[in-house]
Amino acid sequence: MNILITGGFGFIGSHLCNYLTKKGCKVYNIDCKTYACDYVKVKNVLVDKHFNVDITSVNIYDEINQQERFDVLIHLAAESHVDNSIKNPTVFANTNVIGTINMLNLAKQLRIPRFVQVSTDEVYGSLNEGDVSWTESSPISPNSPYSASKASADMIAMSYYRTYGIDVRITRCCNNFGIGQHIEKLIPKSITYANKYGFIDIYGDGTNIREWIHAEDHARGIFKVMQYGEPGNIYNIGSGEELTNNEIASMISTFTGTNAKLNYIEDRKGHDKRYSLNYDKIQRLGFKCRRSIRDSKEWDEMVQYYKEYQNA
Repeated sequence: MNILITGGFGFIGSHLCNYLTKKGCKVYNIDCKTYACDYVKVKNVLVDKHFNVDITSVNIYDEINQQERFDVLIHLAAESHVDNSIKNPTVFANTNVIGTINMLNLAKQLRIPRFVQVSTDEVYGSLNEGDVSWTESSPISPNSPYSASKASADMIAMSYYRTYGIDVRITRCCNNFGIGQHIEKLIPKSITYANKYGFIDIYGDGTNIREWIHAEDHARGIFKVMQYGEPGNIYNIGSGEELTNNEIASMISTFTGTNAKLNYIEDRKGHDKRYSLNYDKIQRLGFKCRRSIRDSKEWDEMVQYYKEYQNA
């Protein structure tokens, strides 16, 4: 199976490329290598061919070599850091909305029979403690420019299914952890701060709750949807492992061996309280997580990985 991926040299994309290659797929990657690739060991990412192309390019169709016919296009490339979206929402609209339109048009022009739109649980908005987890039929109610751009991309992708008959499938995943994530994100940033400064910055009071999944398990979920999902359907990819930011910080303090203190800072604007996914639907496709954020081996791997970057 020939699979065209966008953002394969990013954090989640790198795990997906390696997973698909090990499954026997031929992987073709579209990636213009933005700063999001800075903490990925690109030389270790398994791809058959790389196209150094920006998804916002108006000439993207002309720049993709058409020697191969692609069976699936998996669209991951996106601006993803909420703080950056608050500072510069235009960049997020351009990459996440216009970029998605360009990739849908590319799939239409190349007659790629299947399109997987990789999205986020943040499009659903925010839950309170005790609220029922989101299902795929929950209304979307994004609160940040980032999540709004992803919600817009999802709606555009679904419109291509309804208007043009393209086989579009959408995945919405919870927070990811693992090696290769950019230092701007909570876990790698906190590991680095703990090691370097002996403290960890936490927004607000640290009681915000997120559900966590390993990027490899996320890749496993995307693969299940690609194989067995239904056209025009949305699939939540979750783990059931919900932790507060305080709990994450405490784990980092322990596993770095720093006894780092928690430093509470001014809360993020529009900070969502809790994310939680009901993922029964994808479990019916045979999906289940194999890695856990509560496993000390996962923390040992991440702490060592970011120490290497810090020492370099």
